Amino acid sequence: MVGSLVAGQLLTPLGARLTILIGLPLAMLAWLGLFFSSQLWILMTCRVLQGCTFALVKPPTIMYLVEVAHESLRGRLVGVLGIAKDIGFFSSYILGGLMLTWRQLSLVYTCILVPPAIGVFFLPNSPRWLTIHGHVTEARKSLVFFRGRHCDVEAELVEVIRQDNEAGSSSSTLQQLRLLLRPRTLKIFFFVLTMFVVYPLHGSSMLSSYLMIILDTPGAPVDLSLSSFLCSITKIAGGITHLITIDYLGRVPIMVVSLCFMSACTFIYGYYIYFLDLDNPYSATWIPLATVITFHFLAGVCGPILDILQGELLPNACRAASMPIISLLNGLSVFGAVSSFYYLLDLIGRSGLFGFFTAVNIALAVVCLLVMPETRGLSLEAISDAVHSSKHKVMKKTDGVNKTGVDSSKSA
Repeated sequence: MVGSLVAGQLLTPLGARLTILIGLPLAMLAWLGLFFSSQLWILMTCRVLQGCTFALVKPPTIMYLVEVAHESLRGRLVGVLGIAKDIGFFSSYILGGLMLTWRQLSLVYTCILVPPAIGVFFLPNSPRWLTIHGHVTEARKSLVFFRGRHCDVEAELVEVIRQDNEAGSSSSTLQQLRLLLRPRTLKIFFFVLTMFVVYPLHGSSMLSSYLMIILDTPGAPVDLSLSSFLCSITKIAGGITHLITIDYLGRVPIMVVSLCFMSACTFIYGYYIYFLDLDNPYSATWIPLATVITFHFLAGVCGPILDILQGELLPNACRAASMPIISLLNGLSVFGAVSSFYYLLDLIGRSGLFGFFTAVNIALAVVCLLVMPETRGLSLEAISDAVHSSKHKVMKKTDGVNKTGVDSSKSA
């Protein structure tokens, strides 16, 4: 919560890049503090600081990737971030197998944070953040850096400037929050917020946190530790599948299909547990593991789409102020879901819990099918015109070029 609140205060005036450069050294300091900690209060303080820095760095990282990426690569770049997170979790299995102490692990993770901190330092600020703050010359240089010297960036820059002029002043957090209250913008904000609050209830948060308990079924064919290892590998494979498909098939089809199959996985698991033959508990013992592994694969496929969603659907003029709010409420939702696991297990049982997951997945699939706009291949300005402005119609794609009906030369 603290990290998200701090990110909300830093993102608008400092931009995503500088916020990341503040968060990464703090994260390294927290890991080093764990390595050198000699008292319990120091250890606990460092753990709290780690949580704060994660919440501080996540929104600006997604925001930066979304704002600098070309529309043809945006889905894949955000997907790389999801794979990196899954590899980070997977590394705990590898490093744990090396029998390292927790102090040695702290030192390893400190070193891992050094390359990204150095890399971000040499990157330019987001061209859209620079435009909002009136630094048009620097915005042009930033676009040239990310698009290449041989690419004509003037048309894209004109659209960024045009939309900034239409939105009005948005260089402070308060101004961005006021822009967020515009009816069409507020409507899409609540849609994104609802997705982020409800999504942790579909099963992935609880499955990741209590995987050993969920896989501990009679006659399990594979050792529980190996099963967890397989689930982690499978989720990374799902992330790779996301990279291959997201910018070709589109956000909505992948999200809807993945959620439908995830609901099938949770239903089959719950059905198996409910009708488990107590006289012959070793029949079809592969079903729980197969459904959980498939669920993790699908979570790896569709999980990054949520991050793409908030970056693309929230307009440039209020993205910096609204993303930390979404991150904060999403974190509270994840905490509530994970904390309520044992209570729900006692209240409705394991089969009832997976029945609840099934219902949530179906509901999310229906909402995505009916409400979620398709943004594949569209620039951020084209998306904003389509979903936030009553002056512009939804863009049509012709030969890979987005047509908005706006005369760029007049906008300039």
